[in-house]
Amino acid sequence: MMDSSHHDWERAQDYFHSDPLKYLVHLKYMHLYGDSIMVSFLERDGKSSVLLRYPSARVVWDANAYPMTEQVFLPAADDAEMAQVLLEYMRDSGLLDRSQVIKFSDAATEKVMCDELNLEFARSLTSYTSSSDARFEADPEVVIESQPRESHIEAFLDNGYSREEIAADFAKGAILFSLYDGEALLSSCMTYQNFDDLWEIAGVHTADLARRKGYARRVVLTALHDVLQKGFVPRYHVEDVNKASHQLAQGLGLKSCLHFTHYVYQPI
Repeated sequence: MMDSSHHDWERAQDYFHSDPLKYLVHLKYMHLYGDSIMVSFLERDGKSSVLLRYPSARVVWDANAYPMTEQVFLPAADDAEMAQVLLEYMRDSGLLDRSQVIKFSDAATEKVMCDELNLEFARSLTSYTSSSDARFEADPEVVIESQPRESHIEAFLDNGYSREEIAADFAKGAILFSLYDGEALLSSCMTYQNFDDLWEIAGVHTADLARRKGYARRVVLTALHDVLQKGFVPRYHVEDVNKASHQLAQGLGLKSCLHFTHYVYQPI
C-alpha cells in the first residue's frame, strides 16, 4: 500500500469484509492493486465511512476509459450522514481540486455526492453470482488451459486488456476456457481471483463469424462449473449497456449481487 496507515488499511478490510459482495470491487482493488491504494477511514458516533483512491493510470481500463482524470475514488459509508462526513473530508483534504473518477456501490453515498458535486454519469455495471449449491455442467468440448495462446491474447486485447495485465493475471493462476475449430479460437473466457475465494469470470470473447451460436454460453457455463467445483464464489461482471451479456447471465440463472456506478467529477 502507499502512505495509508496500517491501522486504516486493516479497519477498511474489516469494514468491506462485513459485506463482501456489496464491497467486492473495493476488496478486489485492495487485493490486486494494494501497492497503489490509499485508504482513509473515518469514524463518528460508532459509524464509519471509507475512501479508497488510486491513480487512474495505475489500471489500464481506467486509464483508457478516463484519461482526463487524475485519480479514482471508491467511497463507502454506513449511511447518508457518514457519506456527508466523508464528502467534507474530501473537500478539506483538497481531494476535489482536480478531475477524478468516483465509483459508487451504495445508493446513499451516491445520492449525497451527486447532490453536492459536479458529477457526470459515465457508466453503470452489474455483478452476478450464484449460490454455492448451484449446478452447472461442464461442456466436454471446452478446453481448459493455464496459459494463453497468441489468439487468446489478441482476444483479450480486443476487450481492452493490456499484455501486462494478461501476463500478471496468468502469473497469479488465471484459467482459460476455450472452444476451437481446429486451431482457430471460436470463443473463450478466463477466471481469476478477485480476493479471498471470489473468482471473476472475465474476458468473454467470441470471434466475429462465430457469434450467435451459443459458444459464449458454453465457455461461461464450464467456467462456472470449475469455479464452484473448487469451492469458490463466482462473479460475472457486465456493463449495463451490454444487453447480450445480461441475457447470458440471467439465462444461466445467475443473480445480481452488486450495481456499481461511475461518474466523472470536474471541479467548478
